[in-house]
Amino acid sequence: LFRSLGKEELADRIKEWAKKDDKFRSLFLVRFSKPDHRIDIEKYARVLVNVNKHKGSHNRYVDFDDDLPDVDKADELLHEMETNFSRTSVSEIISLCFAVFKVIAPSLYYVDDSDGDFSGLIEEAVDLLDTAIRQKEMPEPIRKETFDLCLKYHTTKGMDIDGLDFAVIEIAGDLLNDDIEKKRLFAVLDGLEKSNAGHYTEERIVEIRKIVIERFEGKEAAEKYLE
Repeated sequence: LFRSLGKEELADRIKEWAKKDDKFRSLFLVRFSKPDHRIDIEKYARVLVNVNKHKGSHNRYVDFDDDLPDVDKADELLHEMETNFSRTSVSEIISLCFAVFKVIAPSLYYVDDSDGDFSGLIEEAVDLLDTAIRQKEMPEPIRKETFDLCLKYHTTKGMDIDGLDFAVIEIAGDLLNDDIEKKRLFAVLDGLEKSNAGHYTEERIVEIRKIVIERFEGKEAAEKYLE
């Protein structure tokens, strides 16, 4: 059937389906758009918000005035990028992951997440982001921008639930590349230490500092810090 259709006719049909089905359109764009090698969080954030679409009709939402995140679409987009990881640019992966943080995380304050659908998506985005920065080549401007985003987005509303904020800070620790960035990261950790000095918080802060010190100053300096 595909072979019998001309290119123009097939393209027209795809356009029709894309107009009727925004999920299909989003997946099509993610799969086939040529990456422009820049981080564009809003491109995906717009796709992940269902403005007024199901407002007042979803019993898992407490505050019906909030725009509802499209968890199914977020799940499909993350899956699409995981499946096509080798063919997807690092800038596209970073854009989607931070869009998930921006759109999905705040909803943890007003949804019933007892089944872990929402927090699970954020954890999946953290894992995908972590894998991308470890396995993909990152141009220096993208690395620096991603480091800045990690320091900014750990404060996104909802990221403080289940330690998701620390997961993003840990990624910043893996990304930092010089003493200035190290001081910026440690300043963030100092602020967290002062504002919420609970046992769990202290442990995470110590672990992140240790890893960074070991990278920059060696194992002996890290062991001395732990003592």
